[in-house]
Amino acid sequence: MLKRHFASGNLLRILSLLGDSHLGPCRRIIRIRHHHHRRNFSHFSSSSTTTSSTKPADSPPRSKSDARGELRSWQIHAYSGIDDLQASTSRIPPIKSPTDVLIRVHASSINPIDIAMTRGYGADTLNLLRGLCSSEQSKGPFGLQSLKQLSLPFRRGATTIEFPLTLGRDFSGVIVQMGHEARGKHGLRVGDEVFGVVGVQRQGAHATYVISSIDTIRQKPKNMSFLEAAAIPYVGLTTWAAIRVTGAFSNLNGKRFLVLGGSGGVGTFAVQYLKSQGTHVVTTCSSEAEALMTSLGCDFVIDYKMQEFSEMVKHYSPYDCVLDLSGPTNYKKSLETIQYLKAVTGQYITLSPPFLSNMDKFGFLGGAAKNVGDLLNSNYQSWNKGQSVTKWAFFIPNGAPLENFTDLLQSKRIRPVIQESFKFDETKDAYKRVDDGHLRGKIMLDMEDYVNSN
Repeated sequence: MLKRHFASGNLLRILSLLGDSHLGPCRRIIRIRHHHHRRNFSHFSSSSTTTSSTKPADSPPRSKSDARGELRSWQIHAYSGIDDLQASTSRIPPIKSPTDVLIRVHASSINPIDIAMTRGYGADTLNLLRGLCSSEQSKGPFGLQSLKQLSLPFRRGATTIEFPLTLGRDFSGVIVQMGHEARGKHGLRVGDEVFGVVGVQRQGAHATYVISSIDTIRQKPKNMSFLEAAAIPYVGLTTWAAIRVTGAFSNLNGKRFLVLGGSGGVGTFAVQYLKSQGTHVVTTCSSEAEALMTSLGCDFVIDYKMQEFSEMVKHYSPYDCVLDLSGPTNYKKSLETIQYLKAVTGQYITLSPPFLSNMDKFGFLGGAAKNVGDLLNSNYQSWNKGQSVTKWAFFIPNGAPLENFTDLLQSKRIRPVIQESFKFDETKDAYKRVDDGHLRGKIMLDMEDYVNSN
């Protein structure tokens, strides 16, 4: 019974990655079974003020490429890594859901999840979810073409890979078309400048156009450029999911957090967000990033390479939460910090859980069983030491927190941290830069010149 609860519960958690109206059929299915030219930037990118314009509903795109109905995108055709990325041209896809919007992309970001997905990370599970939740394939009850699909989760390799696949989870741009139920929702109209995310079941935002749910976008902050705004949604919503959803922290004022690996894209947002909420923040990074992390407001910065690392982490303990952003290769070592949590109430939250990798390696049922074992084992070790719980967190598409981020951005309590931007034609180089690691903020795709010239 415990394994069944864990497996379906975590599948529902992964389903939450989809974040839009297509979730309904999927949730019902689970209940029946049960009974994601370049420039260098300083640590903070500068802010610029933009204004929104309003056009009549359903006004068509107006650039040359728009007139031809042309979509430019970077896609993979196999899970063979970054080298498989190819620039492609196709027709702009039509809006099929009444709650969807078509957005002309002005900027996007590249995140480590994009790199992992080029190599097939989570392929079986994510493609299964795409198939189950695809409105285009909904033929029978619960969105299934036939009852035969009910057996798909239990058949290793039974899903269909949806190539070509465009990656990229977050973006900023301008609304050019809206489904009839999307018009006016959240105060948005055709012509508005927006920022947001797309769920993993959709084609991504490393393209000149992207289709998104109206519920995963919001008005772009008026003091942000498109490039700056696009640096926020994925890292912001990942932070929100870890702290507010997984950690269930309603009041962060006075809490003490240890943020492992604070100098990357998620980390540079997370420490600023925590500080804006009155949290005491200790973070770890390399010595080269210490000045950056201090400038972001961290109370204490610890060089993870120093010989006295454990002693320093212990010195500033106990912590209400260890937020592990250091990546999957450091997972076992990071678990050692559990001993520095507050007894009973302390939480260790990782954004690099083995959930999808276990599914990839052992199949749906085998992976679910392995996940049960891994999570119970890590919690048993912490409980045995009188400590609290280990939790796994995931990026969750949700437009509502973007409104809170906009307030923080416009009041300058949080700023986007951009390490480097690349032109759209240099997308493969940008992927390679993210793959190299040791980032100090975000790697961005700046498509303004492409938008203006087309």
